[in-house]
Amino acid sequence: MILKCKLIFSPLSSLNRLSLDAPLVCLVWQIALANFMEADLKLQHHLILGLSVWLCYSADRFTELPLPEFSSAPRYEVFKAFPLGFKIFWSTTLLFTVTLACLSLSIECLLFSLPLLLFCLLNFKLCLYEMTSGRLSFLAKEVRTSAILSWGCMLFPMFETSTNPHDTLVYFISLLLVFFANCLYVSKWERLLDFYRGRLTIIQKNPGFLNGLIKGNYLFLLISGGLWFIGDSPINFFTYVFWVLIFAMCLNLLSMENDKKRNAIDLGYWFVPLILLLIEHAG
Repeated sequence: MILKCKLIFSPLSSLNRLSLDAPLVCLVWQIALANFMEADLKLQHHLILGLSVWLCYSADRFTELPLPEFSSAPRYEVFKAFPLGFKIFWSTTLLFTVTLACLSLSIECLLFSLPLLLFCLLNFKLCLYEMTSGRLSFLAKEVRTSAILSWGCMLFPMFETSTNPHDTLVYFISLLLVFFANCLYVSKWERLLDFYRGRLTIIQKNPGFLNGLIKGNYLFLLISGGLWFIGDSPINFFTYVFWVLIFAMCLNLLSMENDKKRNAIDLGYWFVPLILLLIEHAG
């Protein structure tokens, strides 16, 4: 059984090494949102989102790698093995993504995307500030990360949809809380490691508050389950929310190493909604 698990998760662990887990999470959720919001997304929308998320997540190779407490992390293996090749590939991907966005998106869509771009740059600056000064921003890293991910997944569906603003806001808040739950569990599992690194976030500095927020996920689970139950169809947006939360909660209860939980939760955040998408379209 252990050997089978290793055979399954060994190839999947490469997703983390290549920083592909976060882009996959965002792409699957964007497809699900576009489906429920009846937004007509094109291939370029998915390419721009996936590449942009990869660029953001892989950019920390240039800032964190000099720190010895980070250099041993699996996600730095490729960069350490091929530093020049990685820099060339990253820069080429950035140029390609910007060119693709400018050529394929309308001026209105580019302007609509500008606030998210500015928020991402602000987040990057705050991360550098926290890393170099040792001081913490009033806006917790977990909140910033979940906001960027949910905003990124919602961006193109929001622009292309005719869904009323109330439903759009419900989708955004629900997705924000789903990603916030992910960040909370990761903060819990990595708290000891971050303590030794001297990298505790504001939320991690108060374990009682962190555990309280995690317990709040059970209330969110009940609400999403109720909204799924009263929905018009067997599978709706809250079906995705419910089962992803179930996955994260069950993973938290398992007696396995925290670093394995850390990798597994990102896997579940794209695999569970992908399964639901396939079931929905098969039906």
